[in-house]
Amino acid sequence: MLNLRRRVLNASGFCQICDKDLESISHALFHCNHAKQTWSCWSDCPVNLYSPTQDFIGIMSQIMEKGSSTNLDLFFMVAWTIWGNRNNAIHNDAGCPPTQVWEIAKSSLIDFTTSNLPDHPSHPMVRAHLVSSPSRFSQN
Repeated sequence: MLNLRRRVLNASGFCQICDKDLESISHALFHCNHAKQTWSCWSDCPVNLYSPTQDFIGIMSQIMEKGSSTNLDLFFMVAWTIWGNRNNAIHNDAGCPPTQVWEIAKSSLIDFTTSNLPDHPSHPMVRAHLVSSPSRFSQN
């Protein structure tokens, strides 16, 4: 983002999604309205994701300290999905709404987690358990 400006690919330097602030990693992943709406789906997040003084590493460190490994996995997957969606919106004019970004991230994490289980369970009941488990990705 700031690198793009240096290379004159984004001459204004403002976020190409909201056009309200200078584009940075923190803005793209946490402070852009689209990102905020996506993160708002995480109702039991163990940390404040919107602190203007925290950067990606600081938030990650707080989640490691206050959350669980599942929280950290979800944090990385949502951040990755927000980033991919931004790129898709900017370069292909094909971004998804925030709730869909959230659902894509959750689904991708479930798929990843399931594929890394020792027996690679493909039975629908195992997948249903992962989706309905209140400790995993709860929106309540």
